[in-house]
Amino acid sequence: MTTTGPRTNTPQQSIQNMLLLVDELSRLLAVELDYHYEDKDAKFIGSGVECLIAASTLLKANGLAPSDACSHSIRRFYRKTTDRLC
Repeated sequence: MTTTGPRTNTPQQSIQNMLLLVDELSRLLAVELDYHYEDKDAKFIGSGVECLIAASTLLKANGLAPSDACSHSIRRFYRKTTDRLC
């Protein structure tokens, strides 16, 4: 006899799903920042760029590459929002 309840993920599958969600959300944020802001506006979006950096770091630490959009936005805005180098 089988039951038809909700499908449960293993902890590893759940972590992988969360990482994929972080990847997709960071890509969407990067696209929005790139589309709506000019280079001269970088000082206003520092927290968004920091979120992209955190997402990128998390993905890399787990063996995933951040999206091209995320990497592009970090390169485009990071040096303009901080004194640190990329």
